[in-house]
Amino acid sequence: MRNLFFLTGVCFAFVLSSCGGSGGGGNGGSSTSNSISSCNKQLVFAESPVVDESSNLTQSPNINWNPLETDCSSLYYEVAISDNAIDANVVSWIYAGNVTDYKIRFVLLERSKPYYVLLRALSNGDVKSNVVASEAWIVSAPDLTVEFPQENQTFNGSTSFEEFPIQGQCSEANQYIGVRVDDELVSTRQVLWCDGSEFTLSVDLSDYEDGNINLQLETRDIYGQVIFSQSVNFIKETKKPELKKIIRGSDPGGSPTVNRQVKFKLIFDEDITGLAMEDFAINYLQGDLVGQITEITGGGEVWQVTIDINSGLGVLGLSFNDANQSIKDFAGNNLDNTTATSSEDWEIIEDAPPEMLSINALSDDDIPTTNQSTLVFVAAFNKKVFNVSASDFSVEKEGGITSNPIIDSVETSPDGTSFNVAVSNVVGTFGQLKLNFNDVDNNIVDIDNNPLTSSSFVNGQYWIIDNFINKPTNIKMSSDFIYGELPLDSPLLFWSFPDDDIEQVEVALGTNPDSEIDNFVPWEEADSLSSHRIKFLTGIGECVSYYPSIRLKDKSGNISAPLTDRGGFIWDNSAPQFNGDIVILEQSNSINESPRFQWPEAEDLCGISYYDVAVGTTPGGSDIIDYTRIPVNVNVFEYQITHLVDGFDMQLELGQNYYLSIVATDISNKISSFIISNPWSVSP
Repeated sequence: MRNLFFLTGVCFAFVLSSCGGSGGGGNGGSSTSNSISSCNKQLVFAESPVVDESSNLTQSPNINWNPLETDCSSLYYEVAISDNAIDANVVSWIYAGNVTDYKIRFVLLERSKPYYVLLRALSNGDVKSNVVASEAWIVSAPDLTVEFPQENQTFNGSTSFEEFPIQGQCSEANQYIGVRVDDELVSTRQVLWCDGSEFTLSVDLSDYEDGNINLQLETRDIYGQVIFSQSVNFIKETKKPELKKIIRGSDPGGSPTVNRQVKFKLIFDEDITGLAMEDFAINYLQGDLVGQITEITGGGEVWQVTIDINSGLGVLGLSFNDANQSIKDFAGNNLDNTTATSSEDWEIIEDAPPEMLSINALSDDDIPTTNQSTLVFVAAFNKKVFNVSASDFSVEKEGGITSNPIIDSVETSPDGTSFNVAVSNVVGTFGQLKLNFNDVDNNIVDIDNNPLTSSSFVNGQYWIIDNFINKPTNIKMSSDFIYGELPLDSPLLFWSFPDDDIEQVEVALGTNPDSEIDNFVPWEEADSLSSHRIKFLTGIGECVSYYPSIRLKDKSGNISAPLTDRGGFIWDNSAPQFNGDIVILEQSNSINESPRFQWPEAEDLCGISYYDVAVGTTPGGSDIIDYTRIPVNVNVFEYQITHLVDGFDMQLELGQNYYLSIVATDISNKISSFIISNPWSVSP
């Protein structure tokens, strides 16, 4: 560890010495006095000292504490630094005087290690306080912001490393910043008083050989402690890329083709960029061919050039010339061989005349069914044709199509071999629609002006029109109630429906059985075609009725009218409650009768269904009469149990104490706690 010295205007000290803080300073140890005063109060700290955050290794944070209230004479404070909050084992006790804030200077601390400030008070009467410790603090690392070059960049070494600069901003003075290349220190810089200052470092890599190069940025403070380290890898490459060959993009055997579009493939020895249309030209070797380069695709090492042949027959190839040196590899090296010609050529021969292959509905379904008013057919030919228009098609309808469909548009596919024909104004409940073809003016030809083999086609595929769906026929729930804390799931919902071609069932939840609009949960897709449970219900009201509805959707997209379960379900999370106890109104001295008694009405949001009464020899007991329903036709809240009346069977003993108990049950079968009467007995 280095020996460091610090010099100020008033104080010079070695490490582990102290110079007074913001409220005063001292020379360490205790002060003395010739007079001794008595203390009427003990010196006791009720609060610990408070320290600020710190990033300084040579002094403590600022220390603050509340003064002691005491009549002790010559009161003063001492502070120390510890790593265990008990004893002063890092910096011994230092005299701080009678201030309430202090900073211990000229120490040498370590980063990332917790420290504590200790505080005690003393007086000249040899009275010492308790020792209190601050919260632990850690000397934080100074802020350092670095913009490092992107990893795994490839460069050709023709320029210095300044094209990948290391830029940063530091917040603490005396940071040493160094750059290593493959563990060799090649650049060192000491940044003094760099609070908020920026820096830029660069390394010349032109003398390094091709391959992987590792750069590492490292910063240390003046004590040699590392505060930041980061590395990044680069690839240096000075070798130029090379075009290896130009071959046919397909059918490499060299056989002639009838296609009016051909492709050439370019293969490089590494990934390149910058390939453009102007780098190519068509080589017309034989015949009267006329064509144009229309597209360049691919990337990396393999690229494709597409040539569309406008007319003629013969042989053609491809020429390449990177005249402007725009093609480079990812290291920036130019192409080595800038000119080339294809080693394989294309021979274009005459094709058979064009013909229509099919007319199908544009649908993913084997049996295309829809409820839409605009439909699309696909008319496919065996090759690219020209002059196809709406006048070449007509519509054939069957069944319940009540309108006159209209051919709206004819769109050509990119390769010119198929056409999307849109038909609108298709109205009806059930029916079929087909598209027929007839080139009445005989103007449809291929690129060589060959006419169609046949000018008509009538065996196309039908669109099936379906604009109706039946309503569900039945709906029910597994329960009328749900219990517990929210969120909860609804009861399981079941339904049935006619044998329609159902694609999906949707479920909604509302608070009004007569209004689909008043939905609490909007329409959602059901779990299956026969049942569903609405999950994670929140925000529902206790004892409010909620009504589920379902609707059907078929494969044509038709949606049925909804069907609502008018019974609904209720969330009940509270049992009934009594406000009071049973009151005995009139005693009875018969062993076959109870006293006449009265009970308070139970409260419940959902409503009370019935009350049960029991008789026992203990409070709440039911050993004489188990809980038995009080008939609903009795005087409400007042009753007398009589032997063999209303289902009661009661014979009592003389002199025995008995108790009445009552529980209430609400409409969801939640049961209240019981209430009990005072004891009664049958006297002889």
